[in-house]
Amino acid sequence: MGTYGYKINEDDTFQETVSDFQEYIEKGFSFQEAKDRIWAEHQKDIDWHIVIFALAECFWQRGETDAWLQSKVADIIESGVDREFNVSLEADEAFLKNRKRAVDRFWKKLQTPKSAGTAPAKKPEPPLLQKGDCFWYKTNGKTFGAVVLEKQENPYGSPLYFILISEELRAKKLEALLEENSYTAAWFDEGDLLKNNRMHFLGKLQISYDYSNQFGLKIEENGSFCCSNVGQTVTWGHSFRSLSFHQETLKSIIERYQ
Repeated sequence: MGTYGYKINEDDTFQETVSDFQEYIEKGFSFQEAKDRIWAEHQKDIDWHIVIFALAECFWQRGETDAWLQSKVADIIESGVDREFNVSLEADEAFLKNRKRAVDRFWKKLQTPKSAGTAPAKKPEPPLLQKGDCFWYKTNGKTFGAVVLEKQENPYGSPLYFILISEELRAKKLEALLEENSYTAAWFDEGDLLKNNRMHFLGKLQISYDYSNQFGLKIEENGSFCCSNVGQTVTWGHSFRSLSFHQETLKSIIERYQ
């Protein structure tokens, strides 16, 4: 776990959930759709109750009330789930007392409708991914890191990216990402990336090697693409496991091909 304090919003999971909610809204999803998608992804996380707190905050900030969220927050407080979670993190008594006060204030706020329900200021659109960009993302409750090894322009559609993905990321830092073993290497199109993942930038590497030729990318006239690697052929929209990239640190792979 990264940043964590006794205040409700002093938590990485809380901040990530708020950010994810805003991104869904900017993409045209309704409040309920954004809530349902985030909850489906995180309901089995060890800190699931923090996700509930964050979603309730998102609704409150926009002048909305969700009965299900209100009920879940009440259950969390009554059952002592939050206290048990902090005890498991070896929080001391001073922290637990401050945390209880913060949770009580938060619950009182949620029961008082916000008069001017305005959404947070819209964030500027993130720049398109470039070769060398490093980021992390969450899927199915797990965190993975990735490095863009190659960007290939596509005359029939959006750009294509050859991305090296790590095994589950233990720390959301560029240095930690490079020391993780690889899980897969795959071509993705921009539509798939933006639709399925909320990427969080970690840093940038200088990469000079041309991976598009080495790993057999072919763009078809209908806008789809295929790629071949170690006897495998993969069609548009599917990733593939690059056998030569498996179970080796990302750092050693990048250095080997420079």
